[in-house]
Amino acid sequence: MKRILLGAVTVCLLTISQSAWCRTSSETILLQYMDAKNVPGHVKTVQGVDSLELNYKNNSVTVQGTDIAVASFKNELKTLDVQPYDFRLEEKLVHYKVEPDGKYKKSLILEPTLSTRDKNEARMSFTWGKQGYAIVMTPSRNADGSVTILAYVQQMGKQGEIVCSGRNKRQMSLGESARVVGMVEIADKNLRRHVMKGDVVHTHSGYQGFYVEVRLMEGNKSLLRK
Repeated sequence: MKRILLGAVTVCLLTISQSAWCRTSSETILLQYMDAKNVPGHVKTVQGVDSLELNYKNNSVTVQGTDIAVASFKNELKTLDVQPYDFRLEEKLVHYKVEPDGKYKKSLILEPTLSTRDKNEARMSFTWGKQGYAIVMTPSRNADGSVTILAYVQQMGKQGEIVCSGRNKRQMSLGESARVVGMVEIADKNLRRHVMKGDVVHTHSGYQGFYVEVRLMEGNKSLLRK
């Protein structure tokens, strides 16, 4: 159990309309998903809150201060103590080569399925041939229910140095499949820009590259705080 004294000073004014600022109260809030130890770092200090008591054993917070300050603190904490979203990323790493006629041949290199939580990265590294590769995906749920994927794909040399890479950000919906990022080792900046978005540019022949396709799915809802 930890007690935090915030050193707030409450000035009582002798008016009925502001009497709520004068009355002090204490309330214990049980947390479902958020760890009590993280409360001071995530909840803004509210004017009129005198102290916070963190109980790690039953994962609760006891707040003491004026009535208005306690109510304000409680409301803010309620917006943060929500079940985190979990995502399942069904990925495909594809190597392809565009022929002179604009057609392309592709080969599936890897088909991993990774799980992660909202705003947490899912990373995997592997070897294909003599090269090392890494795929990093960070899904972030938006207020409208859509999900923004920040995606990286990298190719490493023998010493672990990055010899080729791609980075892209794409907005998706649950259940949607899309190419989210790609990479190509070529001097043409315009081509590289399109490839990094996951595009296969049929009008530019004689090059080969990689793209990562992702199917975004909802993860395990039963995962609670740890």
